[in-house]
Amino acid sequence: MSRGEVWVPRAGAPSPSVLVRKLFFDGRLNWELPGYLLALQDGRATVGHPLGSATLRDGVPLGVVRHRAVINYLWSDRWYGLFDLSEPRGLRHWYGNVQTPAVFDGDVISYVDLDLDVVLEPGAPPRLVDEDEFFEACGRLRYPPEIVEGAWAGAACLLRVFAGDVAAFLAREHLGPPDEAAIAALAPWRP
Repeated sequence: MSRGEVWVPRAGAPSPSVLVRKLFFDGRLNWELPGYLLALQDGRATVGHPLGSATLRDGVPLGVVRHRAVINYLWSDRWYGLFDLSEPRGLRHWYGNVQTPAVFDGDVISYVDLDLDVVLEPGAPPRLVDEDEFFEACGRLRYPPEIVEGAWAGAACLLRVFAGDVAAFLAREHLGPPDEAAIAALAPWRP
């Protein structure tokens, strides 16, 4: 594939499986979630986590994707990632994870969670959450200044994105949202 070309699976072709790993700052595994790579281009990835996907820590399930596939938008050069947690009734629920830029390594995508998040729930303004966890982690784990700066910059960007048109942002700054038929076609996860 040439640089800049968007890779998207052919209609009816299975997407390659990937594992998304969320790490603690000290490198330990927080959780991992299997999914399907829906698109990849220039350090941007769209991953679909279908119904039945289990969030795991050391092989132990922490939760399972229910109702509708979760779509995960990741960047290798940004201090955040987005989760589309929409419900079948069409309610949009967005979750912004403040994190280090994602690292793409074959069939694994990993990032370090920085304990700060932004949520957008239907009918409500965007909210910065978990500030207490972030401040506690900054002290306990001694986040270097560049990590703290990156985290605040990522949170500020997420607040701006969620205050506007998220779909337009994804079309402009990512690979655009996958079409609903592609999401519906994701086979339930079978480990």
